[in-house]
Amino acid sequence: MLVGIAFNAARDRARKPHRGVLNMASPSIQPDVTFDFRDAGVLMVDQSAGFMDIMAQMLLGFGFKSFSRFVNLEVYREQAQGLAPDLVLIDPFQQREAVMSFIQEVREREAVGGPSMLVIVVTSKPSTEVVRTARESGADYVVAKPFSPKVLLDRILWSANSEASGAADGGETLRMSARQALQ
Repeated sequence: MLVGIAFNAARDRARKPHRGVLNMASPSIQPDVTFDFRDAGVLMVDQSAGFMDIMAQMLLGFGFKSFSRFVNLEVYREQAQGLAPDLVLIDPFQQREAVMSFIQEVREREAVGGPSMLVIVVTSKPSTEVVRTARESGADYVVAKPFSPKVLLDRILWSANSEASGAADGGETLRMSARQALQ
């Protein structure tokens, strides 16, 4: 059983960054502009190790290299207190209150100068209540499982560039990469 694995594929840093551009009218990728997610850290919290493997493969394809994966928030809190990822992909299944509380804590830390994080809730049960609660808690986006790599990348780039994510300084690795892609 996967409990908590920190995975870093730094050996692949020599690889060229993912190439693409977003057309603002239609957020699909076109091969003209480079965006680079190699330095962005990703936290994945999902009870399914298999689904985290799939998400990691998608993200590796986009150029992400640093992953921390946990089956629930309790294990994350025990093992990775100092971790400050740029992107959080989290499933609230069977721990909805804890996940929403975690998202609120992230936003509260940001408000007092803590690290800024994109938080995307990934769920197989995207009820109106889950979406409303996630947005009220401060999630940048809610994505319904299953989803394609294109949908995930579009949501990451939209969230990173969106004013809805609440980024005031725009200096974070992920937001900078997305802004370069959208220019």
